[in-house]
Amino acid sequence: MNRPLLMHEVGSLGKPPWRVKPFSAGRVDAADVEDARTWGERLGVPGYEELIELLERGEWGGDEKLRLKQWSSVYALRFFESVGLDVIYDGEQQRSEMYAHTVAHATGFEQRGSVRSFDNKYYTKSAVVDRPGMREAYHDDEFSFLKSSTDSELKVPVTGAYTVGAWSFDEHYARGLDLSLPLEERRRKTADARREMILDIARNVIRPCLESLIGLGARWIQLDEPAASTVPDELDLVVDSFNASVEGLE
Repeated sequence: MNRPLLMHEVGSLGKPPWRVKPFSAGRVDAADVEDARTWGERLGVPGYEELIELLERGEWGGDEKLRLKQWSSVYALRFFESVGLDVIYDGEQQRSEMYAHTVAHATGFEQRGSVRSFDNKYYTKSAVVDRPGMREAYHDDEFSFLKSSTDSELKVPVTGAYTVGAWSFDEHYARGLDLSLPLEERRRKTADARREMILDIARNVIRPCLESLIGLGARWIQLDEPAASTVPDELDLVVDSFNASVEGLE
């Protein structure tokens, strides 16, 4: 069927209880196992019986937890395939949280504790303490696994530089700011420091991540910027950080 617009999966998808509980509580219930069985059958997940055996065994070492993440990805792929979307992903089943996952694989950040983001959701907020860089290509293993698990077109959601910067404390770029300066000059210097920080995140963390994904064959990449709507006066910085992230990339 020809569609005027391709139908995409938007980004996140709730994780099933059997994916979450081994990490949070170290166990699954019989109802969780039955949930995995029911949806495995309903979605036609190939070999889902292996997941059932894993859940019933109840051993949660590193290998078992990795396999749980991968099974959750496969279920999500089959879910989106079953409703006929043109471009899919796994709903970020293997990630911890969109901000924390990025920062955990970057340099120049230090954790500062948990903060409440919305409702009763929390994330670990970090401070930029040095010029940021990418420690490792943090979506490559995930993308390679998904690519091997489906013939569908894949779209990779990546947290954007503005959101990473906006959700971090600045303890590097504005360090040593003279507090005796007139208010307007202090505000200008603080804004300049914030701009430099976010553009460095774009060039040194996000862009290398995108380059690596493209090298693995990623054709669709979605830059997620939930923080972009929070400071209307900084929309020009959102645009500039996006452009710095993708400049020269196909």
